[in-house]
Parts: sequence; structure tokens; C-alpha cells
Amino acid sequence: MPVPTSYTEAAFADYLASVLGDLAGALGWDAGSTQVIEAVNDALLESDTSNIASVTDIRGLRALGRRAIWRAVVQATAGNYSFATYEQRFDRQQVNEQAREMLKIAEGDCQALGLAVDDLVFGARVFRVQRPHDPYIVLPDEQRVP
Repeated sequence: MPVPTSYTEAAFADYLASVLGDLAGALGWDAGSTQVIEAVNDALLESDTSNIASVTDIRGLRALGRRAIWRAVVQATAGNYSFATYEQRFDRQQVNEQAREMLKIAEGDCQALGLAVDDLVFGARVFRVQRPHDPYIVLPDEQRVP
């Protein structure tokens, strides 16, 4: 199979569905599923383009797509749980655990390509809060306000 040099949205959706392999069938997803289409949209948004034909960094687009599709699987399977009854055990959380591990790998691929995993920047400022009218503070008599 030749290395892709460009994608259409349908071809990229096919690629993302193929990333999931048999799991796509187990989830009832295919290239036309809402979850896959949204993963395509997320990858395009994260690559700062609205036209997939204009993407020149195919390797980066694929990495962003893998990250987006595994995020979708993690979200879709978050409610899966493990439970047991008499002589039976159901481990439905295994799909979510696998998806979380694959998401870590996809995020690592994005980091290796220099694509930001999280563009949010947080800052914190710490300062002391003074409450002169706090009833639980012990103040000397001369500082009390009647």
C-alpha cells in the first residue's frame, strides 16, 4: 500500500476506523459513524485547518487523528464496568483500559512530532487572604471593631 500524500475526509475517516480494527465493529462504528466523523473534525481543528486537502503534514494529521479517535473510544466506554455474580464475571472495563493505553501512545506520538498535547497554559498566583471580620480569628482587644 503506498504512503498517502493527501487525504479526503472520507479516506481519513476510513483510516481512523481501521486504527480501531475489530474494536470499531464491537462498538458499532464505521467510517460514517458520528464518533469517527467527529474525530476527523477534531484532528482538523487541532491541525488548524478546515480543508483536509490543504494539509501538508500527513504524519502529523495521522497522529492527531489517532489521538482523537482513541479519545472518542475512551469517552464512549467510560461507563463500562466490571461486575460479578455467582460463577460469572463480566469485565467490560477492559475496552476502556485498552483505549486509555492507546490514547497514551497516541499522545506520545503527537509529542514526538512536536504537536502540543494540551495547548492550555495555566498559571497560579498565591496570596494571603485577610479577613478582618472573621469571627474565628483571635484579635487583641484594641483591634476589635465594635
